[in-house]
Amino acid sequence: MAAWIEREGVEGSKGLVIERMKLTPLSATLIASVIKTEQVAVAARHWDRLSQQFKADAAKYSMFQGFVSLFESVRARPEMHERFWRYMAMMCEVV
Repeated sequence: MAAWIEREGVEGSKGLVIERMKLTPLSATLIASVIKTEQVAVAARHWDRLSQQFKADAAKYSMFQGFVSLFESVRARPEMHERFWRYMAMMCEVV
């Protein structure tokens, strides 16, 4: 997902792939686990609920701090929505 967002030129995504490669397996699992807690919002494609959750997560986990702005940038680009929601659903399934 990071490579796709960076290739699309989403605002704030420069260097995203490098940053995500630095994540430990535990951190990557934590991100997927937190997203899975919002599985209902993902299935309903509920932007506002996910935005609120990601903002709350950013306050608790430093790895989510950049995620909020990327999320909002993707939200502003309708041509990216379908693929974004598929990635979110996949993250819910892998944990």
